[in-house]
Amino acid sequence: MTPSEQSKIIAKWIGTPYAHRECQAGRGVDCIHLVAAILGEAGIAEIPIPSYPASWRQSDPGLFDRAFRAEEKNWKTVPEHQLRFGDVAIFVDQDGLVKHAAVVIDPARLIHVWDGKLPTVRIEPIARLRHLISMFLRKKK
Repeated sequence: MTPSEQSKIIAKWIGTPYAHRECQAGRGVDCIHLVAAILGEAGIAEIPIPSYPASWRQSDPGLFDRAFRAEEKNWKTVPEHQLRFGDVAIFVDQDGLVKHAAVVIDPARLIHVWDGKLPTVRIEPIARLRHLISMFLRKKK
């Protein structure tokens, strides 16, 4: 995939508001659907998304952690100095459970949306969020 093609995929999501369980550029998306949409359109990975309620953090805080662990065998950890477009940044909470994900654009930036903290899709420097990122993953071939 060319850098121009990558830019087109990213550009259509910028400014899309956070919306639980939605996946429509310009209308609404949540973090996991954003990751799935970008990686799917780029031909990198198809990510299975479990059904989940808006209250998943309270009713089932381990939901995404279990889903992530079930898929973990298909991904490999990547050192930060080797990051490239399509890698995924994984964020965990104080209990070590997966709570958020973002797509790496290049070694210095990522794209994400975060309920409450980041109400619209945007690009941010990895350095600004590094203290919150648990690991970077790349889909195994």
